[in-house]
Amino acid sequence: MKKILIAALISLTMCIPQANSAELFSSPEDLENFDAKFYEGPSAPMPVPQVQYTSDKSEDQVSKNGDYHKFNPDLTYPLFKKVRIKLTNMYRVRVHKQELKEMERQKQMMIEEARANGIEIEEETPAPQSNVRQSGESAIKNVINAEMPGGSNPIALTGDVKKLVAPKDLQMDCDKMLYFEDRNEIEATGHAFLLLPSQKVTLKADKFIYNMESNILKAYDNVQLTKDGKVINGDFIQVNLNEESATIDNMNSSMSFLKVEAENATTENDKLILKNGKIFSDISHRVFFRSSMIGPRLEQMLIDDEDKSFIPAKNNETGAFKVDAEEVYIDATKNHNRVTLKNADIYYRGREIIRWPSFTAYVNKNNDYFEANYPEIGSIPRLGMFVGPGFVFPTPFDSTIKVAPVLNYKDELGFGGIVRYKSATNMTDAAYASAPDIWYVKGRQRLDDNFYLQYGMNAYLDDWFMGRHMGKYVAEFLYDDRKSYKDFLGDGRSMRFRHRIGAGYMHDNEINRHGEKINSPMIGTTRLKYMAEIDQSMWNWKNVEERKMIDIGVSLQGSAAVYGTGDTQILGRIGPRIHSQYKNWMQDIGYYLSAYDDHSPLPRYDTYRYGRSSVYLREAIRLHKYLTVAWSGNINLSGDAPNDKMFQENAFIVSFGPDECKLSLGYDFIRQRTYVGILVDLDTKGSALEFDKMVIKNPDRLSKSQDEEKLITFEKTPAASQAKQLQYATVIQLEDPDKEQL
Repeated sequence: MKKILIAALISLTMCIPQANSAELFSSPEDLENFDAKFYEGPSAPMPVPQVQYTSDKSEDQVSKNGDYHKFNPDLTYPLFKKVRIKLTNMYRVRVHKQELKEMERQKQMMIEEARANGIEIEEETPAPQSNVRQSGESAIKNVINAEMPGGSNPIALTGDVKKLVAPKDLQMDCDKMLYFEDRNEIEATGHAFLLLPSQKVTLKADKFIYNMESNILKAYDNVQLTKDGKVINGDFIQVNLNEESATIDNMNSSMSFLKVEAENATTENDKLILKNGKIFSDISHRVFFRSSMIGPRLEQMLIDDEDKSFIPAKNNETGAFKVDAEEVYIDATKNHNRVTLKNADIYYRGREIIRWPSFTAYVNKNNDYFEANYPEIGSIPRLGMFVGPGFVFPTPFDSTIKVAPVLNYKDELGFGGIVRYKSATNMTDAAYASAPDIWYVKGRQRLDDNFYLQYGMNAYLDDWFMGRHMGKYVAEFLYDDRKSYKDFLGDGRSMRFRHRIGAGYMHDNEINRHGEKINSPMIGTTRLKYMAEIDQSMWNWKNVEERKMIDIGVSLQGSAAVYGTGDTQILGRIGPRIHSQYKNWMQDIGYYLSAYDDHSPLPRYDTYRYGRSSVYLREAIRLHKYLTVAWSGNINLSGDAPNDKMFQENAFIVSFGPDECKLSLGYDFIRQRTYVGILVDLDTKGSALEFDKMVIKNPDRLSKSQDEEKLITFEKTPAASQAKQLQYATVIQLEDPDKEQL
């Protein structure tokens, strides 16, 4: 029975993206930190490993800047968080036991004191526990055992409601119940209601027939199965309580904005099989995916509905995407859900895009990450360009490893390989290429909700508003937290505060990058660093119909670092910032006036490059409904950059395609790196996944988390209440009113 319930949910769970961002905050200030999104990325510039998701309820929200690995603090439990919760639970349990002992001691003291004052107190005895579960629909007047009296004719049971308590933990309520001795069957009609307490499942139908000999239950017409508020409807269901197998005809169910339908659903040997079904949406719902490694937030741009671009539909097709697969296999193992599509035809607005013979993807139980056998193609600084096939292998602890042998080019042709480790709390890329003969490592391990470890070798790592720089070796623990204060200075004038503490080891780069001429002692040392930012919106205005908007604010940033060598680096800067749009032109512009004292012993790695006076710009222009160009730059106006360059950030992006699905190409002139990204913004209405057959192995494991830890909370116990009442009790000597007066 439990497996049938899951039938309505499995496909939906696999198809609905999860909103699993670690920290969410509102923009438009987000474009100010465009660098963080543009310059961060995994080995392969594929959108899937770093999808960000918003729905129509939170379309202004994006995941944390620089956080290319999505994370849900409500579902995922990193190592430190597990330990913290376990220690907290141990402490709470110990305190709770001590409180119970203290309350019991106080209670006994109050009882002894009361008895000493001549008041007799009876010891309370716990009320006997009844094993009979009462119906939630109405009062039960009759309880009938499964061993019913014999007779040649069916026995009609009268009364308002009847209840049948049968073997296998099955309870039934109805208006009318008939027993057929010759078939050893019970027939229930009239508001028929069945409960399986052990499974926490309820079943309603116009008629139930339960055969006590075969232990088979059948439900006819208007069948409705409910568990945890989720409902499955059908025309007929048959449940074999001996084998725990079931079949349901014309199954349909809904969850969120999606529906699932199947002509037949059957369970057999830990498998759930759906035939001739589909998963679809008949209501409008926005699903937004954005590759976090590329581009300004073009989805911020206000666009009239009539100006939006779509690929012309074939035969007046209304749905955007449709996938028609012959077979879909979902294997729910202990740590992963593996999804395989066989012979899948993918359609866009009625036009066939591609036929995919076989596609296999892995997700963990909480849908924190996604990995699949897609090719790896892209470029990495110092390694050059690469291309090659990718192969995914499941590994313990809710993780996967992807291996990709690649063809490499860096001034000459070479070979190499990429290995990616991915889990709910970790993403690490390691690569080697023979052309430059160099190793590359970049990774991040989430340790708690706001605490993580980042590490790399010959890789650009995030140093927040100080930029992204490459060290020879870097390993740093970071605590990064932020808060938003809505309407802090009035309606629409919110404030955002973010701060970050870092402690780690860095080794300066052995070479100057991209034409810089910075001398370095070429040492490695420790660094302790604190960074903070206050961003206050001062005034904003928006006219959606005319596609005009402006938001003016002030940003204050500060940083202080001390190194193992005794050197220090101190920075403070403040300036105005503006986010605006006029028709097809959107921009962010800001100015910083800075004061700094920089004595970094790692000048090639983390010296401050933006100077006393700098301006940043983020520009995006929609030239055509299928073409948008953008640019991101930071200009040192004071001429005091350690590399003697005016442009400290300089990147161009070209985004083309319909508004539903845009492909973006970008090039970073400072870091000499090419990027690829995808922006998908779909209305799910009319979209569908159709299948001839869907097989789910171990469906009861689909959403089972292996590492779930919850904080323990204790309700106020009756003993505590009694002790409190006794503590404040007062013994009053009452006189006999009939006592004679002297």
